Amino acid sequence: MHSTSFSSDVLLTMGTNLFMAMLILITGPLSARILGPEGRGELAAIQLWAPFLSIPIMLGLPAAVVYYAARERENAGIYTLSSMVLNCAAALLILPLAYFLLPLLLRAQNPATIVAAQRYLLLFIPIQMLSILPASTLRGMNELFWWNFFRILPNVVWLLTLLLGLFLGHTYATWFAFVYLGFLFLHAIPRLLVLRRRITGPFRPRAAAARPLLKFGLPSLTGSIFSNLNLRLDQMLMAALIAPELLGLYAVAVAWSNAVGPVVQAIGQVLYPRVAAQTTARRQAETMVQGAHLGVIVAVGVTIPVMLLTPLAIPLLFGPAFVASVPVSLVLVAAGLFNAIKIVLQEGALGLGSPKAVLAGEAVGLLFTALALALLLRPLGIMGAAIASLLGYLATTGVLLLQVSRLIRIHALTLLVPTRDDFALLRRKAHHLWRSLAAVPSS
Repeated sequence: MHSTSFSSDVLLTMGTNLFMAMLILITGPLSARILGPEGRGELAAIQLWAPFLSIPIMLGLPAAVVYYAARERENAGIYTLSSMVLNCAAALLILPLAYFLLPLLLRAQNPATIVAAQRYLLLFIPIQMLSILPASTLRGMNELFWWNFFRILPNVVWLLTLLLGLFLGHTYATWFAFVYLGFLFLHAIPRLLVLRRRITGPFRPRAAAARPLLKFGLPSLTGSIFSNLNLRLDQMLMAALIAPELLGLYAVAVAWSNAVGPVVQAIGQVLYPRVAAQTTARRQAETMVQGAHLGVIVAVGVTIPVMLLTPLAIPLLFGPAFVASVPVSLVLVAAGLFNAIKIVLQEGALGLGSPKAVLAGEAVGLLFTALALALLLRPLGIMGAAIASLLGYLATTGVLLLQVSRLIRIHALTLLVPTRDDFALLRRKAHHLWRSLAAVPSS
C-alpha cells in the first residue's frame, strides 16, 4: 500500500508546509498593510466563526475517512460518498441555527461586519464539504502528492485575492473575504475529479458505512470542537468584547506564532495514516515512537530561531503599526512549541484508532484555557489571552502524552525524549538528502 518511506513522505509534506508558511509570511503582512489594524480586525471577525461552525456539520468524518481509507483502500469511495451524505444532513439541521447565532457571537463588531460574516458562513460550509472529505480520502490512501498539492491551493488563491485587491485599489475586508470564497469554490472541483480517478473501488454511498464512520467520527468531532476552541477561544471572546484594533494586533501575533507549526505538523500529517495502516500493535508502537521523537526534535529546533527573530520580524514584516504585537507574539511562539508536539501526538492517537484519547486531551486543555481567559483576559488584555493559550496547549500535550504512552504500553518519557539513535538517524537522512540534492546536475 505504501510505496514510499516514512521519511520521504515527511519531507514531501514538510516541504509543502514550508511553502505554505512562506505564503503566509507574504499574505499576513500584505493583508495587514492593505487593511490596517481596524480592517484586519474586521476581516478576522468575518472569517473567524465559519471554520469553527463547520466542525459540528462535518461530524468528525474527515478523521474517520482518513482512518478507513488507510485500512480499507478498496472501499475509500464508499466511505467518502457516505460521509458527504451524512454531512449534508447535518448541514440542514445546524446551519440555520449557526446563522442566527452570529449576531450574538460578534456583538462587539459593527452591523455590516456581522452581516458579512453571516453570508460568509452560508457560502463557506458547502465549499468546505466539497474540499475536506476528498482531501481526507487522498491522505488516507497515502496519495500524499495530490493531498499536498491541493493543500497549497487555498494559500495561493488567498495571495491572488490580495494581489488582485491591491491592483484594483480595494481596501474593504468584505471584498477580500468573498472574492477568496469564489476562488476556493473553483479549487474544490479538481479535488473531486482527481479523487475519482485515484479510487479503483466503488464510488457511491452505502448505508452500512454510516455506523463505523459515526462511531469513529463523533468522538473525533468532540475532540475537534475542543481543539478549535483551544485554538480560537481567545479570538472568539475578543471579537465579542474588544475593539477591532486590538483584535487586529492579536491576529498578527497569532499569524507569526504559526511559523512554528508547519514543519512539525508534517510529521503528524504523515504519521496518522502510516500508523493506521500497520498490521501489528508492535509496528504501530514503533512507528508512533519514531514520529513522536522526530516531532520533539524538530519542534524545539524551529521554535528557538523563531523566538529570536520575533522582535525584528514583526515590525519589519507587518509594519510599525503592529510593534505592540511583539510581547504577545513571544508568548504565542512558546505556546506554538507545545501545540506542535500536541498535534503529532494527536495524529498518532487517531492512527491507533483512539479518537477518545484526543478528546480527553483537548477537554483538559480547554478547561485550562477557559479558566485562564476568565482570570486574565480583562486585567491583561491580549497578553492574558496569549498566556491562556500557552497554559491550554501545555495541559493538552501532557494529557495526550499519558494517553498515547498507555495505548502503546511504554513510559511517557520514552515516548517524549529522543535518543541518540534518533539524532543519528536524522543526521543520516539530512546527509543523504544533501548528497541527493548535490548530485542533481545544474542547468
